[in-house]
Amino acid sequence: MSSVIYRGIDVSKWQGAVDWEKAAASGIKFAIIRAGYGSSTSQKDPKFETNYAGAKAAGLLVGVYWYSYATTTSGAKAEAETCLECVGDKELDLPIYFDQEYEAKILALTTAKRTSICKKFASVIEAAGYLPGIYASSSWFKSQLNAEELTSYSIWAAQYASSCTCPVSYDIWQYSSSGSVSGVSGRCDMNYMYNLPGSTDNTSETNTTTETTTTTGGFDVSTLSTLKNGSSGAEVTSLQALLKVKESKSSSLSTDGLFGSKTESAVERYQTAQGLTVDGICGQNTWTAILTT
Repeated sequence: MSSVIYRGIDVSKWQGAVDWEKAAASGIKFAIIRAGYGSSTSQKDPKFETNYAGAKAAGLLVGVYWYSYATTTSGAKAEAETCLECVGDKELDLPIYFDQEYEAKILALTTAKRTSICKKFASVIEAAGYLPGIYASSSWFKSQLNAEELTSYSIWAAQYASSCTCPVSYDIWQYSSSGSVSGVSGRCDMNYMYNLPGSTDNTSETNTTTETTTTTGGFDVSTLSTLKNGSSGAEVTSLQALLKVKESKSSSLSTDGLFGSKTESAVERYQTAQGLTVDGICGQNTWTAILTT
């Protein structure tokens, strides 16, 4: 399994006013921001401009996504053009992702048609000089798309489970819709990045031939909190998700952001397996091991 290089969130108007400085200070390294949906500029996300400006000012890597209702390739082209108009001349570090989901009219299409719609949107984005990407659930990639036709684009897969089973290599895994992050009111989507989109090395979990390891998993470990029984928040959620992946006995561990006795026991088991001091506390040595093994 490849290492997580960055932890990030995706947001829209539903998260309200985000304190991006607080989010960045908590260890969030990237944000994928909804630019809008559909084929009219009137459907631009009302928080897009402020979210973009705030995330950039906080030093985060920024990408965007566009929620689709397109049922034809001409509709996908119109949505891509509308998206580009809403994005304007902004500099993006990450792709513009086409978000195709379980809309009834889209479900009624053939797999080939859904795939061609994704490709059309991506081609328009690419022609405008931006990196194109496709967002969908792992099950959607498996059953509703010819996913192998989309591997030239960045893949952002959603699966709220202990691991991601997307059938093609992915750059980003959206692993939770109920994360808690400093600076964000309420719950938000949480993501792990395994490979920087646009780079030449693909290090997603599904790629078994080019696996990379970094000394700190892409994080400055000194910026991560020491977590122990009683801790809570997004970092605890991330720790729990990683422990679920690392050890079969932790597969039933809740990713609820609350460090209780079950999380403490999972940390102790991991520390024992790695030859670390067994204290049930996730400090720098334990974080480093988790992010590099």
